[in-house]
Amino acid sequence: TPATCTNIALHNLYPGQIDLVISGPNYGRNTSSAFSLSSGTVGAAMSACLSKTRSIALSYAYDSGKATFRSVPLGNLGDDASALGAKIIQKLWADWGKDEEGIRDGEVDFYNDTPTPPPVNIPIVNELRQPGGLDVIWTRVWRNNYGQLFKQKEVGKESELIREAGPDSAPEPPIRIKASSSDSELPEASNNLVFQFAPNLDAIVDPPVESLPHGSDGWAMHFKKASVTPLRGSFAEPLLESLCLATESGAEGLGPGREFKL
Repeated sequence: TPATCTNIALHNLYPGQIDLVISGPNYGRNTSSAFSLSSGTVGAAMSACLSKTRSIALSYAYDSGKATFRSVPLGNLGDDASALGAKIIQKLWADWGKDEEGIRDGEVDFYNDTPTPPPVNIPIVNELRQPGGLDVIWTRVWRNNYGQLFKQKEVGKESELIREAGPDSAPEPPIRIKASSSDSELPEASNNLVFQFAPNLDAIVDPPVESLPHGSDGWAMHFKKASVTPLRGSFAEPLLESLCLATESGAEGLGPGREFKL
């Protein structure tokens, strides 16, 4: 897993030689609790922070309702997103935020960046190419939920075509999910207990704007803004004072939705 790879690199392959772990870029959002809590990208960054190493999860986000991967060829957008991600990472590294309850020297444990720990999420949209680029915003995690992710596979029916990387992944040739060779060996009473991944995530990919808390990562994504979200290595967010760089500590107006100044 990504978390396993991080731990092996930190403690077995390059012990004492790694200062910063950058997980990603993930091609797909890691905004909101529904995505980030099940994210291997965020998991790798969290694994690093639990080893007291600075880490950032970087994700490139898109969805079917806006000008993104599915409607615009990736082209130079990937380069533009990477350039913005690099600027954010450099800024964070040079001025890492503080969290009195952080597990490493009173620092923020990690960031999630979506331009998707901090998580950083960057929308893949045409605005990346505009002279002013995208706004970068400090955010909190949008606390949402999902429902049923799997459905029962009907005996004798061929599985549906789905994307191997999941419902919020970049376009690629779909694959046909094959039933395990052990399915036929199940006891007759268990033959109906075969399930396949078939989520309906429309409610969290295209939510009503009124359901998005101002200053959340989901809100930022809706308005085509890159988001930077401080996180703790405990599936929790640090105090409000963490929504700034170290040199901005104590400034007025701190809070989610405030500009991240590059």
